[in-house]
Amino acid sequence: MCDTTGKMLAPLRFSDIGYLDGNFLDVSQNGKWGIYNSGTDSVVIPIQYDGFDLCGGCSHSADYVLAHYLFRAKVVNV
Repeated sequence: MCDTTGKMLAPLRFSDIGYLDGNFLDVSQNGKWGIYNSGTDSVVIPIQYDGFDLCGGCSHSADYVLAHYLFRAKVVNV
């Protein structure tokens, strides 16, 4: 995934990448998801979840995501 200037936002080691908010991307490896901060070039939420919802589907920016894991959800601060 690249920004509008062509700068790479996340390394190619991820099999899927989605945009959450600001510098935060949801990334997957081997069918599991985590949160990657492109500003610090680091995984900030481990790649162990089944998926994420930004603020449970909010259409505006948020400071947390809902992390789905084994048919349960928990709030995770980003």
